[in-house]
Amino acid sequence: MAATILTAYLLGIRGYAVTGASMEPDLRAGQFILTRSVPAQEIRPGEIVTVRRPGRGDMVTHRVITVSQVNGLVHLKLRGDANATADPSDYVVTRAQRYLFAVF
Repeated sequence: MAATILTAYLLGIRGYAVTGASMEPDLRAGQFILTRSVPAQEIRPGEIVTVRRPGRGDMVTHRVITVSQVNGLVHLKLRGDANATADPSDYVVTRAQRYLFAVF
């Protein structure tokens, strides 16, 4: 078991608990999701990613609306599926956790 966990960690696999309803109906509060770390340049609109909120430090899992590059930096515009509007700020990232699947 420990070897499996270590291998997953080394491959960039991370687990997160969904704590809110912003991604319903695809992801519900209480679900546990697995993600994989990928370079920001590989992220595409329509994917679900987990990234650190700017200035707050906590993580958010939302759908990618747009991907742009400004001065060589990747900017992601995200929105929760259940939210009427996009998140107020872009997320400037070098890597992001790409959603793989919900465990339960």
